[in-house]
Parts: sequence; structure tokens; C-alpha cells
Amino acid sequence: MLVAQKDPQKDDPNLKDIFEVGTIATILQLIKLPDGT
Repeated sequence: MLVAQKDPQKDDPNLKDIFEVGTIATILQLIKLPDGT
């Protein structure tokens, strides 16, 4: 389940900081960049 944060600046959001609607997804590929992100 993927959901969006209401405030992307929060590092540790709780239930009231995320939207109630999300989507079910499958991650097909993860690419790590040289800067670690």
C-alpha cells in the first residue's frame, strides 16, 4: 500500500499526517543513485 504524506518535510509521519486514500502497487525496479538516495 502506497500513501502520500500531507507534509513531505516530516521525517516520521503518524496516521494523521498521511492521506486516507492510497494505492496498491508492485515495485518493479529500485535504483540507488551515487549520492545514496
